[in-house]
Amino acid sequence: MAIAHKLLIAAFHMLSTGEAFRDLGESYLDQVARKRSTARLVQRLSNLGYDVMLVPKAA
Repeated sequence: MAIAHKLLIAAFHMLSTGEAFRDLGESYLDQVARKRSTARLVQRLSNLGYDVMLVPKAA
């Protein structure tokens, strides 16, 4: 059911804006989830009284 919902949203967006379909890649939803999770956790720590500064790990 979730896949059908995503397809319906994609079709609606393409028809309403006239844009062609472009594949966002297999890792797109993982990146979105990571950004949301990061923002949620930073907000949670901030609500607990912490100042948070995120620094990416060196590869």
